[in-house]
Amino acid sequence: QDTGVEGELAKACLHDAPGNDGEEQQAPPQKLSKAAKRRLAKAKQEAEREARIEKEQSEMGPSDRAIEEANLQLMLEPHGLALFDIPADGHCLYRA
Repeated sequence: QDTGVEGELAKACLHDAPGNDGEEQQAPPQKLSKAAKRRLAKAKQEAEREARIEKEQSEMGPSDRAIEEANLQLMLEPHGLALFDIPADGHCLYRA
């Protein structure tokens, strides 16, 4: 890895090289912020959780809740209404 003046000199040489049109070959990968890493980890954890729940439900068959939601959906459709799942996050009561 080039550091300091040598690194800047190497970049300048690449930039001024014939046939380069002033563009570098590859941009260095950007680091993810802590918040972005946290969001990615949370999304991955949620996806794994959903997959696990789906697998368990498929093994058990339809639950009472699924049957009740299907019947409720049949009653709501003629009125143009629908059910929405609100993920529990501590503020779900206020977001509903």
